[in-house]
Amino acid sequence: MIGQGVTGEVYEAQNMNTGQIFCIKKLHLVHEYNGVDQAKIKSLKKEMDGLKSLDHENIIMYYGGEMIENNVFCIYLEYMPLGSIADQCKMYGRLGETICRAYAI
Repeated sequence: MIGQGVTGEVYEAQNMNTGQIFCIKKLHLVHEYNGVDQAKIKSLKKEMDGLKSLDHENIIMYYGGEMIENNVFCIYLEYMPLGSIADQCKMYGRLGETICRAYAI
C-alpha cells in the first residue's frame, strides 16, 4: 500500500502483460452503518470526469476504472514514484525557479 485516505487506499501494481507499473486507487462505496454512500458515488463520478478530460505530460494519466466485489470501485492511474510536487516540497524544501518551470510547461 502506497497510501490511505478517508475513502480508501492506493496500491502500486504491475500489468502482468506489459510490465508497466501503475496505481490502483480503491474506493469503498459502502458506509458502515448507512449502506451505499451516495456522496462518495457523486464525488467519484466528478473525479473520474475530471481525470478523463486531462491530457498533459505533467498530470497523472487516468487508465480507467471498474467496480469490483464488496462495492469497491478501482481507479487505475499512472504511477509517479517520486510523488507529487507537494511531496517533493515536503521532502526537499522549496523548489527553485528552474524546477518549477519544468513542471509548469
